[in-house]
Amino acid sequence: MSAQTSGYSGTPLAKKLGIVASCRVAPLHAPSDYVQLIEPVPSGVVFENLVSQDTDIVHVFAHRKAVLRAELESLRSSIKSNGVIWVS
Repeated sequence: MSAQTSGYSGTPLAKKLGIVASCRVAPLHAPSDYVQLIEPVPSGVVFENLVSQDTDIVHVFAHRKAVLRAELESLRSSIKSNGVIWVS
């Protein structure tokens, strides 16, 4: 499956994740080709290394339950109240 392929629905991955123009996204522990995997990315999207009260979407990648649990507990108070957390 190429980065241009968006699965059976035909909907681009960025859209499925709710990534819209000018939103702030923090991919944590993401693969190095994360941006390419979710292309096309709407204009003005900002990818952040740190999560803040301005972060709209956090996409957490975890291999271990304990690591994920710690990340989620920390993120609850780190992002804006209507922010979204995706887990992969």
